[in-house]
Amino acid sequence: MIAIISTAHGRGSGAEVILECLLRGAQNLSMPLCLVAPPDSAVFNVATCLGIRVLPLLTSCDRLIENTFSVFRLMDKLRDSRLVHAWHARGFEQAWWLGRKLGIPSVGTLHDHPAASFHGHVRRQIMKSSANNLQGLVCVSQAVLEVCKSFGYKGHLTIIRNGILDQEKNNTSTKHQNKRVNIGFLGMNAPLKGFNVVEQWIRRGVLKDIEWHFYGEIAPVFVASLKQLEREFNEEILFEGRRSTKEIFSKIDILVHPSIEFDAFPTVLLEAARAGIPSIACNIGGAPEIVDHGRTGFVFDLEKPDEGLKLLQLLISDRLMRENFGLAARRRFEDKFKVARMVDEYNGYWRDIMNLQSNKGIKCL
Repeated sequence: MIAIISTAHGRGSGAEVILECLLRGAQNLSMPLCLVAPPDSAVFNVATCLGIRVLPLLTSCDRLIENTFSVFRLMDKLRDSRLVHAWHARGFEQAWWLGRKLGIPSVGTLHDHPAASFHGHVRRQIMKSSANNLQGLVCVSQAVLEVCKSFGYKGHLTIIRNGILDQEKNNTSTKHQNKRVNIGFLGMNAPLKGFNVVEQWIRRGVLKDIEWHFYGEIAPVFVASLKQLEREFNEEILFEGRRSTKEIFSKIDILVHPSIEFDAFPTVLLEAARAGIPSIACNIGGAPEIVDHGRTGFVFDLEKPDEGLKLLQLLISDRLMRENFGLAARRRFEDKFKVARMVDEYNGYWRDIMNLQSNKGIKCL
């Protein structure tokens, strides 16, 4: 049995979307899973509905001692595990401790920059120290692996890029009746997703014959700017709030994702590719590993936002290019980003780690 530790409460973020996909593809694994997660988390409910064994993890953010004891209380129920995997950086120390006590390998997945702004100094040090004591660390992109090396991560690093579940491709030829080009931005809840870049583009006059759709709960820092935009561009801008992925990608023709901070492997770009939607993204982090520049969309340099604006204008003006990029994005998704590929790679990775550590003398029950 593989024990996966997920520390995120509630809905979680992109990492939880990927974990849900892994759980739903678990029937292709050679060993059963056990999910250790907070009972209020979305993935806990998903695993329960799927009939996957679940154990409640009663943790709080950055309560190191309290969280260690929460894992300790579950140790007897995990003695039949052969490997423990921390799905988040905040679970690295728990996985390492549990693996050591049970005499089994422990590994983790890093979904973010190791020095991301939302990690404090102490948390960064705990992450690095714990990761270097694990038997292996999965990086979700080449970009993550490279920054890990530069920040002193010295353990065995492996790349397994995220994959997502497939769904029926949108029929782009009949989606819209107003003949406008519909552009989607899905980062209203997080300043780092690049709303300020989009706002600059809007004010530069890119709004001819298009409609902007803004999704997500609005961060307080954006409220004043949004009110001003509504006054100036009322007919061209729609603030949609939270919507389902299916609804979003049935409505838009282009996705923009101009993140201003390292984004390890943006799930939203995978979702756009799945829907056959071309994307324009900043080249920070893992976006260039998803968007094939000039074939499925465009990537641009954050230091040159006008370059991104010109590429967006090009895509807006050329319907045939949008359609060809969308078809190529869908093919790229089918080749590289389906969940079955990710599940197979994790399956092989876990077996390799267990075999390697068994040969070194670590007990694998």
